Amino acid sequence: MQLFALQTDIDRLKARFLVAGEQEVFTIHRHVISFFLHLLRPLLATVVLIAVGVGLRIWEMLSLWPVIVLLIVWLLTAARWVFNAYIDWKYDFLFLTTKKLVVVDQKSIIRNAVNSMNLEEISSVVAETQWLNLFGFGRLHITTRRGEGEEDIIISFIPHPDVLAGAIMNQISQYQ
Repeated sequence: MQLFALQTDIDRLKARFLVAGEQEVFTIHRHVISFFLHLLRPLLATVVLIAVGVGLRIWEMLSLWPVIVLLIVWLLTAARWVFNAYIDWKYDFLFLTTKKLVVVDQKSIIRNAVNSMNLEEISSVVAETQWLNLFGFGRLHITTRRGEGEEDIIISFIPHPDVLAGAIMNQISQYQ
């Protein structure tokens, strides 16, 4: 389903980038912990706001209706943050083909960024662990040779980035 800039059918999105004779090697999504980390800030802010509202109501400093209206507005705002965090986690992915690497970064239903790079443009891939490698995810640093110099693409919360970096470099070797 296509909803503004959000394509929920990942296979349809991948088909846009595949050419004749090209095969998909793998697809990988972000680690689920990225979703929960994006939820931390709105969750804490919601708890603080509810506590302040309840406290003001208990001390009878505010009437009930302004507190209810403010909480509803806040919860709608927090719901938007949760929705965007879900979209960012669920629909962000990268996939490697026999000829290119495509990185899809879905920001919201109205904004996304798709970066497609040929394997010959990639000069290096570096895997970096995050959080002492306790949860098996990390960052992937991809250095490309584009335009007037080198450009770095950093993708966070990738499961097993060392395996992924090795697979990308292996595919680059086979391609050349």
